[in-house]
Amino acid sequence: MADRKKCNYHLIFTLMVLLVCCDNAKNKMTGPVEPEIMVSSIAITPRSVVKTEGSIVQFTALVKDTDGIALEGISLKWHSSENSVALIDSLGTALCKQAGDVVITAHYDTIESNASKLLIVTPAVYAGQTSGNGIVYTNETPGIWIGQRELDIDINKDGVEDFKVGHTGWDGNNADMITYIEPLEGNRINISSAYKSVADSILNSNVDTEPWYDDFKYKDRSNAWVDTVGYWVVIDHTLEWMTKPAVFSYFYERDAYMWNWNFGLCQPDSEKLIGLMLVNAEDVTYGWLKIQVGRCSGGISIKEYAGIRLGEQ
Repeated sequence: MADRKKCNYHLIFTLMVLLVCCDNAKNKMTGPVEPEIMVSSIAITPRSVVKTEGSIVQFTALVKDTDGIALEGISLKWHSSENSVALIDSLGTALCKQAGDVVITAHYDTIESNASKLLIVTPAVYAGQTSGNGIVYTNETPGIWIGQRELDIDINKDGVEDFKVGHTGWDGNNADMITYIEPLEGNRINISSAYKSVADSILNSNVDTEPWYDDFKYKDRSNAWVDTVGYWVVIDHTLEWMTKPAVFSYFYERDAYMWNWNFGLCQPDSEKLIGLMLVNAEDVTYGWLKIQVGRCSGGISIKEYAGIRLGEQ
């Protein structure tokens, strides 16, 4: 009887060992069971962005689980609503192919991200254009009068001053009066070929010397002027451009009783549209400025202006 019980114990022990060995062998064949990834939300940035044709946009995604904890190393599927306008790869890098609106999203299984709006624009604008193509428009009518002072203008409202508009007037000692626009941050002003040759011959290469506009004194250059453009004329790279300050009018006192209208725009009392080039770290775009130059005082009134604003909106 004792021998039979002993035999049964050995049999039970042997079966248990076999079961454990089989289970270990199964684990070695299939590997450890991976925990299921529970993605709850996907948030992509930038949420809204404006770029020019041919540029690249890098989108990023923040993936969280059901506990709100950020997950790393999650492979997402990126999608463009219109591949002919913008293509996006598996890493969230989008190529802006042509002007248009695109919606970018990212997916994991059945979870979809927020929709990011990508607006692709052409860098050129029409003179007087107030909307569309990423344009930011400002109306200052009846006008900001610039007399005996300077004013910096942010054309596209991106937080960076683009141009300085100035006027030096008679102060009792100095009778010279000059009205000008000076590009800032490497921007440019649309000019005529005639004006460019005149400005290059008059202006010093270093415009930081004060006052730079003294270089115009007693120079008869009334046959040249800064370009003005008609409404709906295309403002782009094909126009003449200058980084130096552009003089719109210049009076100086020849003697105690005579003034000389030396340099400036034709019909100065009328409103004029000036083409502008905006140069930034991302790209080159264009804009326009409407001004009115006073004949008698030589001052300048800022009426309206507009420019394309790139980047996150």
